Amino acid sequence: LKDSKAKFHKYVEVDFSSVTAKKIRQIRKPGSPDLVAMFSEKPSEFEHSDLHAGDYQLLGADLRQPKELKSKLEASGLDFDMPTLFIAECVLVYMSAMHSGQLLNEIATWFKTALFVNYEQVEMGDTFGGVMERNLQQRGIILPGLSSCKSLESQKQRFLDNKWESVNIWTMSEIYKTKLPKNEVTRIEAIEFLDERELLVQLLDHYCISIAFKDSSSKYSHLKDVFS
Repeated sequence: LKDSKAKFHKYVEVDFSSVTAKKIRQIRKPGSPDLVAMFSEKPSEFEHSDLHAGDYQLLGADLRQPKELKSKLEASGLDFDMPTLFIAECVLVYMSAMHSGQLLNEIATWFKTALFVNYEQVEMGDTFGGVMERNLQQRGIILPGLSSCKSLESQKQRFLDNKWESVNIWTMSEIYKTKLPKNEVTRIEAIEFLDERELLVQLLDHYCISIAFKDSSSKYSHLKDVFS
């Protein structure tokens, strides 16, 4: 973001405390690039798992514990009244549907205006989805939240059931076919190892991007159409 000169008020990263502690040690290591020099304020640590550095905040929290998360967000100086973008990449699926629903509900309650971008599995109820799930289980990967990944409708409904006003959703296959620039598709398909195109399409059919929106302030309703 800094390299692209993007303007933002605050970037907040949340992960388990054991993970953020390792990230803090890595950030503080001297080298190139000098990550500390990119922050708007000199970093300060709290309990070895949280890093406060002005426009960058790294927080150790369990997303299944909304009260803990809110307390950490408040300590980071995040303004809940400002439009806020949430990005989750295969995060909610590692929680039960109950816990992820609770999280989505609380976020929609805390923030006046929010966009939530969620990248995750979909159509996991069909044959190919079953094969994917068994392969993951054989590798010791258990996904408690797969019940919300059965279809595009279930992915959409999880937001609508938890105070989000609207949801746009696409499979990665649809994005690949209709949203990407043609030159990018040509570049991807020219890659030598891409010889199992049918398998690629099946995989893309089983991942999706959802973009949910809510705005209780009525000031930013135009944002819901930004990614339509």
